Amino acid sequence: MNIPSELNILWFIQAIKRRLSLIAGLLLLVIIVVVVVSQITPPSYRSSTTLLIMPSSEDTASQFNTLLAGERLALTYSQIITSRPILEKVINQNSLNLSIRDLEEKITVEPIRDTQLIRISVTDSSPVQAQVLANSIATSFVEYVINLTRHY
Repeated sequence: MNIPSELNILWFIQAIKRRLSLIAGLLLLVIIVVVVVSQITPPSYRSSTTLLIMPSSEDTASQFNTLLAGERLALTYSQIITSRPILEKVINQNSLNLSIRDLEEKITVEPIRDTQLIRISVTDSSPVQAQVLANSIATSFVEYVINLTRHY
């Protein structure tokens, strides 16, 4: 049975008219929920800092090897950044009333693909606190790596 498309469109329009109050009610409900949730949810701020990872010059023979070593170091260092010694130092330096786990949950560390860069991001309810923590983590990490390389 071949029904002309005009009848299908007409039927669709009539169905929408019959359900217009239901559609309007659902739309209004969604708008109210979105407004309430946006008012209840506390603001969240993110601050990021980026580190350039450079292997020591005596470890490399060519520019390609330097880049490759830097990328591998970035992957390794990404794991070290959220390690206990770094986070303990950040907590103590900033007199934070946070556990290591709580601080770790605020931090995102990602090596930037095909580069020697690591991005450290901190999310907090305070924009100033997010910035202070991101910078403090980066500084503590750099100091940790310097001390580590002195011992080896």
